[in-house]
Amino acid sequence: MRAAGMSGRESMAKIVVVEDEKSICDVVVQMLRYAGHTVQAFEDARPALEAVDFSQTDLVVTDLEMPTSGEELIQTLRSRGIQTPVLVMSGHMDEERKRHLASLGAQETIDKPFGLPQFLARVKALIH
Repeated sequence: MRAAGMSGRESMAKIVVVEDEKSICDVVVQMLRYAGHTVQAFEDARPALEAVDFSQTDLVVTDLEMPTSGEELIQTLRSRGIQTPVLVMSGHMDEERKRHLASLGAQETIDKPFGLPQFLARVKALIH
């Protein structure tokens, strides 16, 4: 999805961020908006699943540890036939858990804490 007239900036994508830690959510949303994307943020998976048309979303960025987990979000999206790419961010992932998330349908994972360039590179790879 390429937006006309965005000289030098990335193409604009619709991204949903699901993160219950406000400070992390705010930083992620600011980074994505600064990069030129449209962002909707939620502090839990349940309200996101109720409010968002994920078939019209280019990327989902989700935490794992929330009242309604990121794993449940991924499983629900895939059970609905929605193949929107998912980037999971968490401070609690080992290689086994990363493989499990991939088996559920997550395309990418990133360990918290992460740097801005690393995060934006993964976002760019998933939306292009």
